[in-house]
Amino acid sequence: WDPTKRRWYINDDNLYKELILEKWGEGETSVPSNLDGEDEDLYENYQLAPDVRPMSIHGKGITKNNMPPRDFDRIKRFSFERDGGKCKCCKTSRAWKVDELIEYDIGRKIAKVRSILSICRLCWLSRHLGSAQCQGLYQDAIDNLKRIRNIDDEQLNELLENHRRGEDPIKIRDQWSLDASLLTNNGFTLHTNT
Repeated sequence: WDPTKRRWYINDDNLYKELILEKWGEGETSVPSNLDGEDEDLYENYQLAPDVRPMSIHGKGITKNNMPPRDFDRIKRFSFERDGGKCKCCKTSRAWKVDELIEYDIGRKIAKVRSILSICRLCWLSRHLGSAQCQGLYQDAIDNLKRIRNIDDEQLNELLENHRRGEDPIKIRDQWSLDASLLTNNGFTLHTNT
Protein backbone atom coordinates (compact mmCIF):
# COMPACT_ATOMS: atom_id res chain seq x y z
CA TRP A 1 0.00 0.00 0.00
CA ASP A 2 1.35 3.41 -0.98
CA PRO A 3 -0.32 5.91 1.40
CA THR A 4 0.78 8.92 -0.65
CA LYS A 5 -0.77 7.67 -3.91
CA ARG A 6 -3.47 5.77 -2.02
CA ARG A 7 -2.90 2.73 -4.22
CA TRP A 8 -1.97 -0.89 -3.82
CA TYR A 9 1.03 -2.18 -5.70
CA ILE A 10 2.70 -5.56 -6.19
CA ASN A 11 6.41 -6.31 -6.35
CA ASP A 12 7.72 -8.09 -9.45
CA ASP A 13 9.21 -10.91 -7.36
CA ASN A 14 5.92 -11.78 -5.60
CA LEU A 15 5.27 -15.53 -6.01
CA TYR A 16 1.53 -14.91 -6.37
CA LYS A 17 1.81 -12.03 -8.82
CA GLU A 18 0.00 -13.83 -11.67
CA LEU A 19 -2.95 -14.83 -9.46
CA ILE A 20 -3.21 -11.39 -7.89
CA LEU A 21 -3.10 -9.59 -11.24
CA GLU A 22 -5.69 -11.96 -12.67
CA LYS A 23 -8.07 -11.04 -9.87
CA TRP A 24 -7.14 -7.40 -9.20
CA GLY A 25 -5.03 -6.36 -12.20
CA GLU A 26 -5.34 -3.07 -14.01
CA GLY A 27 -7.32 -4.10 -17.11
CA GLU A 28 -10.85 -2.85 -16.59
CA THR A 29 -9.92 -1.32 -13.24
CA SER A 30 -7.79 1.41 -14.76
CA VAL A 31 -8.50 4.86 -13.40
CA PRO A 32 -9.94 7.39 -15.85
CA SER A 33 -8.02 10.61 -16.38
CA ASN A 34 -11.26 12.63 -16.38
CA LEU A 35 -15.03 12.18 -16.29
CA ASP A 36 -16.64 13.09 -19.60
CA GLY A 37 -19.58 15.38 -18.94
CA GLU A 38 -18.43 16.50 -15.48
CA ASP A 39 -19.28 20.10 -14.61
CA GLU A 40 -15.68 21.25 -14.10
CA ASP A 41 -16.70 24.79 -13.11
CA LEU A 42 -18.91 23.41 -10.34
CA TYR A 43 -16.02 21.27 -9.13
CA GLU A 44 -13.38 24.03 -9.35
CA ASN A 45 -15.53 26.68 -7.66
CA TYR A 46 -17.16 24.49 -5.01
CA GLN A 47 -17.40 26.00 -1.52
CA LEU A 48 -18.41 23.84 1.43
CA ALA A 49 -22.16 24.12 2.04
CA PRO A 50 -24.93 21.89 3.40
CA ASP A 51 -26.68 19.65 0.87
CA VAL A 52 -30.37 19.08 1.51
CA ARG A 53 -30.98 15.71 -0.13
CA PRO A 54 -34.43 14.25 -0.66
CA MET A 55 -34.95 11.13 1.43
CA SER A 56 -35.67 9.02 -1.67
CA ILE A 57 -32.06 9.41 -2.91
CA HIS A 58 -30.30 8.92 0.44
CA GLY A 59 -27.79 6.11 0.18
CA LYS A 60 -27.83 6.05 -3.60
CA GLY A 61 -24.85 7.06 -5.69
CA ILE A 62 -21.22 6.51 -4.77
CA THR A 63 -21.21 4.02 -1.90
CA LYS A 64 -19.69 0.58 -1.33
CA ASN A 65 -23.19 -0.90 -1.32
CA ASN A 66 -24.20 0.62 -4.66
CA MET A 67 -21.17 -0.20 -6.80
CA PRO A 68 -19.13 -3.28 -7.62
CA PRO A 69 -15.91 -3.19 -5.54
CA ARG A 70 -13.71 -2.51 -8.60
CA ASP A 71 -15.83 0.43 -9.71
CA PHE A 72 -15.99 1.84 -6.19
CA ASP A 73 -12.20 1.57 -5.98
CA ARG A 74 -11.77 3.19 -9.42
CA ILE A 75 -13.96 6.22 -8.66
CA LYS A 76 -12.24 6.76 -5.30
CA ARG A 77 -8.81 6.46 -6.92
CA PHE A 78 -9.81 8.90 -9.66
CA SER A 79 -11.05 11.43 -7.12
CA PHE A 80 -8.12 11.00 -4.73
CA GLU A 81 -5.54 11.24 -7.52
CA ARG A 82 -7.19 14.35 -8.95
CA ASP A 83 -7.37 15.96 -5.49
CA GLY A 84 -3.90 14.78 -4.47
CA GLY A 85 -5.39 12.71 -1.63
CA LYS A 86 -6.65 15.88 0.02
CA CYS A 87 -10.10 16.98 1.02
CA LYS A 88 -11.41 19.41 -1.61
CA CYS A 89 -12.92 21.58 1.13
CA CYS A 90 -10.35 21.85 3.92
CA LYS A 91 -7.23 20.70 2.00
CA THR A 92 -6.16 18.27 4.74
CA SER A 93 -4.74 14.89 3.78
CA ARG A 94 -7.52 12.99 5.47
CA ALA A 95 -9.91 12.58 2.56
CA TRP A 96 -11.66 9.25 3.01
CA LYS A 97 -14.84 9.58 1.01
CA VAL A 98 -16.08 10.59 -2.41
CA ASP A 99 -19.19 12.76 -2.47
CA GLU A 100 -21.43 13.82 -5.32
CA LEU A 101 -22.20 17.42 -6.21
CA ILE A 102 -25.81 17.38 -7.28
CA GLU A 103 -27.95 19.71 -9.36
CA TYR A 104 -31.65 19.60 -8.49
CA ASP A 105 -34.38 19.87 -11.14
CA ILE A 106 -37.25 20.92 -8.87
CA GLY A 107 -39.96 20.64 -11.52
CA ARG A 108 -39.08 17.10 -12.64
CA LYS A 109 -37.81 15.94 -9.20
CA ILE A 110 -34.51 14.73 -10.63
CA ALA A 111 -31.26 15.00 -8.71
CA LYS A 112 -28.42 14.89 -11.24
CA VAL A 113 -24.83 14.07 -10.28
CA ARG A 114 -22.81 16.87 -11.91
CA SER A 115 -19.38 16.36 -10.30
CA ILE A 116 -17.58 14.48 -7.55
CA LEU A 117 -15.03 15.43 -4.94
CA SER A 118 -12.77 13.86 -2.31
CA ILE A 119 -13.83 14.86 1.15
CA CYS A 120 -12.82 14.21 4.76
CA ARG A 121 -15.27 12.95 7.35
CA LEU A 122 -15.75 16.30 9.08
CA CYS A 123 -16.40 18.22 5.84
CA TRP A 124 -18.74 15.42 4.72
CA LEU A 125 -20.69 15.90 7.96
CA SER A 126 -20.79 19.67 7.29
CA ARG A 127 -22.43 18.86 3.93
CA HIS A 128 -24.80 16.32 5.48
CA LEU A 129 -26.00 17.99 8.68
CA GLY A 130 -28.78 15.45 9.25
CA SER A 131 -26.19 12.68 9.47
CA ALA A 132 -24.05 14.87 11.72
CA GLN A 133 -27.01 15.36 14.04
CA CYS A 134 -27.78 11.61 14.12
CA GLN A 135 -24.15 10.92 15.06
CA GLY A 136 -24.10 13.58 17.78
CA LEU A 137 -21.61 15.65 15.77
CA TYR A 138 -23.82 18.53 14.63
CA GLN A 139 -21.91 21.22 16.53
CA ASP A 140 -18.57 19.88 15.22
CA ALA A 141 -19.96 20.00 11.67
CA ILE A 142 -21.27 23.55 12.15
CA ASP A 143 -17.97 24.74 13.69
CA ASN A 144 -16.10 23.19 10.74
CA LEU A 145 -18.44 24.88 8.24
CA LYS A 146 -17.83 28.27 9.91
CA ARG A 147 -14.05 27.71 9.91
CA ILE A 148 -13.81 26.56 6.28
CA ARG A 149 -16.09 29.34 5.00
CA ASN A 150 -14.50 31.89 7.38
CA ILE A 151 -17.90 33.14 8.55
CA ASP A 152 -19.35 34.23 11.89
CA ASP A 153 -22.59 33.09 13.56
CA GLU A 154 -24.72 35.69 11.79
CA GLN A 155 -23.33 34.75 8.38
CA LEU A 156 -23.77 31.06 9.23
CA ASN A 157 -27.43 31.60 10.13
CA GLU A 158 -27.94 33.46 6.85
CA LEU A 159 -26.24 30.64 4.91
CA LEU A 160 -28.36 27.98 6.60
CA GLU A 161 -31.59 29.95 6.16
CA ASN A 162 -30.88 30.64 2.48
CA HIS A 163 -30.02 27.01 2.03
CA ARG A 164 -33.22 25.78 3.70
CA ARG A 165 -35.43 28.26 1.91
CA GLY A 166 -33.68 28.45 -1.46
CA GLU A 167 -35.28 29.96 -4.52
CA ASP A 168 -37.37 26.84 -4.91
CA PRO A 169 -37.01 24.71 -1.78
CA ILE A 170 -36.49 20.98 -2.07
CA LYS A 171 -39.24 19.04 -0.34
CA ILE A 172 -37.19 16.19 1.09
CA ARG A 173 -40.18 13.86 1.54
CA ASP A 174 -41.16 14.02 -2.15
CA GLN A 175 -40.19 11.13 -4.41
CA TRP A 176 -37.06 12.01 -6.39
CA SER A 177 -34.94 10.03 -8.83
CA LEU A 178 -31.18 10.16 -9.06
CA ASP A 179 -29.60 10.75 -12.46
CA ALA A 180 -26.14 9.19 -12.14
CA SER A 181 -25.42 9.23 -15.88
CA LEU A 182 -22.15 11.07 -15.18
CA LEU A 183 -20.97 7.82 -13.60
CA THR A 184 -22.65 5.28 -15.87
CA ASN A 185 -21.62 7.12 -19.05
CA ASN A 186 -18.02 6.88 -17.85
CA GLY A 187 -18.15 3.11 -17.41
CA PHE A 188 -19.13 2.83 -13.74
CA THR A 189 -21.89 0.48 -12.62
CA LEU A 190 -24.47 1.30 -9.98
CA HIS A 191 -26.56 -1.47 -8.42
CA THR A 192 -29.38 0.83 -7.35
CA ASN A 193 -32.24 1.74 -9.64
CA THR A 194 -31.49 5.41 -10.46
